[in-house]
Amino acid sequence: MNALDPIVRGIAASAFGTLAMDLSLYRADRHDGGNAAFPGWGSSKDLVSWETLRKDFSAHLVFGTATAAAFRLLPRGPEKGQTQS
Repeated sequence: MNALDPIVRGIAASAFGTLAMDLSLYRADRHDGGNAAFPGWGSSKDLVSWETLRKDFSAHLVFGTATAAAFRLLPRGPEKGQTQS
């Protein structure tokens, strides 16, 4: 295993997790009457208050921390060349 493998896997997992969370939040926004297209919805172009930004940042921080903790608790598979007993 290369020393960079865990970093690359972590980056890929965080990108996937962020996309999943954003899609979930976008779906909720659309359900509540939002009509922005997804690419524009995720930007700060129409940000109207710092309170909204704080809430969004808090949601990202909590989700990212919880996801990282959950992945850390998952058991690692066997190293290359080893068999699982």
